[in-house]
Amino acid sequence: MGTILAYALALRAWDADPQVLQQQEEQVARQLQHAEAREHALMVECDLAERKLLAAQAVGEQPDWSILLAVLAGKTESEVMLKQCGLVCDDQENGETNGGPSLRLAACGASQQTVSQFVLSMEDTRLFREVKLLRSTREPFGDTEIVAFELVCTLATEETAP
Repeated sequence: MGTILAYALALRAWDADPQVLQQQEEQVARQLQHAEAREHALMVECDLAERKLLAAQAVGEQPDWSILLAVLAGKTESEVMLKQCGLVCDDQENGETNGGPSLRLAACGASQQTVSQFVLSMEDTRLFREVKLLRSTREPFGDTEIVAFELVCTLATEETAP
């Protein structure tokens, strides 16, 4: 049956008008060109999606510290200026372990009351198991004095959350 069909198509093509065959060939060439362009666009789209997926997987397994930084920025009022912040696993100066990662801050405030309010606001976030004021000293700042201070805020875990 297949042989007869092939013979019939060949016979029809043989008897066909050359102009019609050329038009059909051009139409098939345009369709092929369109399909190849679509395939290329899909490959580019697939490559971009794959790169986004790999980036999301790489970041997805890491903590999102930007949330902590956003909370910190929200608690820092105009009378408190952060000088330094960092994450540490242990109290590296004393060699003590504090039971998990901690946020270590160096900052200055307009007054001791401002510093106390900042420490209380950090405790109120409930992100930290403990907020410890390490040092607080008065320092000259232009024509006035400010209070420089350091904090260690031990992050709460699911087991230690208040």
